[in-house]
Amino acid sequence: MRVYGTIEDARSERPLSGANVTVSIGDTVLIENTPSIDGHFNFEFEDSLLSDESDILTCTIEKEGYRSQTLSHKIVDESAQFDVELIPMRVVKWPRILFIAGIILAVLIISLGIYFLFFGEGKPGPPPPPPVLEIKDFTANPDHVAAGQTVVLQWEVFNATDVYLGDKKVEPKKKIEVKPEETTVYTLVAKGKKDKELTKEIKVVVPPLPEIISFKAAPPVITQWDLSLLEWETANAKLVYISDGAGEERPPGKPPETGKEGIEGKITEQSELSGTAVVSPLETTTYTLVVENSVGVKVKKSIKVKVILPPEIISFTASEQTIKKDSTVLLAWRTANAEQVFLKEEKIVVSDSKEGEETVKTERVVVNEERIGPNFSKEVAPHETTTFVLVAKNQVGERQRRITINVPTPPGEEPKEKPGEPRVPPPPPKINRFLTTPPEIAAGQTSILEWVTEHAAAIYLNQERVKPVGSKKVFPQQTSEYQLKVINESGEASWTRTVEVRSARCTVILYELENYLGDVEEFTFDSPGIVELDNKVSSLKIIGDCAVRVYSAPKYKGIHQVFTQSVPRLRGTLMGNNNISSLKLVDKYEVNSRK
Repeated sequence: MRVYGTIEDARSERPLSGANVTVSIGDTVLIENTPSIDGHFNFEFEDSLLSDESDILTCTIEKEGYRSQTLSHKIVDESAQFDVELIPMRVVKWPRILFIAGIILAVLIISLGIYFLFFGEGKPGPPPPPPVLEIKDFTANPDHVAAGQTVVLQWEVFNATDVYLGDKKVEPKKKIEVKPEETTVYTLVAKGKKDKELTKEIKVVVPPLPEIISFKAAPPVITQWDLSLLEWETANAKLVYISDGAGEERPPGKPPETGKEGIEGKITEQSELSGTAVVSPLETTTYTLVVENSVGVKVKKSIKVKVILPPEIISFTASEQTIKKDSTVLLAWRTANAEQVFLKEEKIVVSDSKEGEETVKTERVVVNEERIGPNFSKEVAPHETTTFVLVAKNQVGERQRRITINVPTPPGEEPKEKPGEPRVPPPPPKINRFLTTPPEIAAGQTSILEWVTEHAAAIYLNQERVKPVGSKKVFPQQTSEYQLKVINESGEASWTRTVEVRSARCTVILYELENYLGDVEEFTFDSPGIVELDNKVSSLKIIGDCAVRVYSAPKYKGIHQVFTQSVPRLRGTLMGNNNISSLKLVDKYEVNSRK
């Protein structure tokens, strides 16, 4: 047997929850005090519970605040439905005609009231309530500014007799401009009747100026590849960063914009108010410390790290290396990074042998020395075989290069040996200079061997006979050794130099034209070419004379291959750990995608 139905409020016709439902048949209670849910109830029970003595089903609905109702239903099938409207205890369902009459009466009363208000001569009504004193609005825009920056104060006050901003009387509604030099609290006072008063405050914050307490480099003067420590201390700062002038100054974390080289100019990201940074500039560089406070006010201070390059003798040549007596020869030279340049004349002097000694001692003696210009030439006329020494000096050290001008003794002027005196042998052969430039190369690249010798009757470079002074280009495919050997009747000497051949591995940040791709990858130089570092052709061992043919790197949704020209130019900063940071391809190239 199923018993179901609905329960609604008789006044609002909304469903009622929580009404207690009791179902019984005769004296047998089938369901007792069971609450309804959302205005509905639904119960089922076994037919065996029905009494044979009665076929009347009784349903009682009760809810607090409402009149209870009891309904009966004659059992004729397997279900019984009860739809109930509970009447509130204090609500009476008036007939519809009385409701309409009440509305008409209310309209008449309101109409009469309006008539007497405007046209009647009745007694005045109660006085209106007094106006309320109110500060509706009081703002400052902006509320954080730099000293002297304009701030707009705006307010609106209702029902005030007087309005004051600080001690100055103002209008109830106003907009003014102020320029605070320090953090200031502005007070708005609204005064009304009967000594009523309202106050509202607003603070405009002027943060203190950023300050650079100290910024220094130690040491301020270094040699190439040495390190300098930048150290700074600041106050009242929100952002602190350093630029070396090569790129834009940008806040920490912001990527470089298209067409700008910000990443090359940054040597620090966001720094502490006090901190340090190690730098190793390749040339004299100015570093600028930028300190910014919370409202964008900046102060800057710059220091310079001077880089002293070692002196270099670019060339030292002679128009002739063997001349006749009383002839002249033109010496020419070029140097770089030299503070002082000297030209010396050296001669080999044979010492007098002591009684009982069988060997002859020789020594190199400087017979003349003069200071000369760094790039110059001079005509000399040695009367005998003389070695000219070019010396270039600066704070880092000195470099020397020698040229020997041979002046053979004319026939008939050779000194004759005196009978009974021992023959004086020539001085032992000597290698004054034997260099490889550069000593490390990539496979197929060029290294230049240079040598200067003295007193040698024969000179051999790896079994090949060569001149006393000379140079030779070599192209080794693997690490190779080169031996220079000098011989005369007084003895022999030899030097060995190694040219190391290896692949230079560099870590780079790749750029596509002027657009930053963002990935740091590693590639290998595998073919000859020229590298440009800061607009200068580099002779540094790691990046000198190298180029990239194909560079592959994993990218989003595929692998991109970058094909460069046969000799692309690269630009970047070489670090002391054999890595290149911020490398940039100067020449154009194409990017092909392979999914």
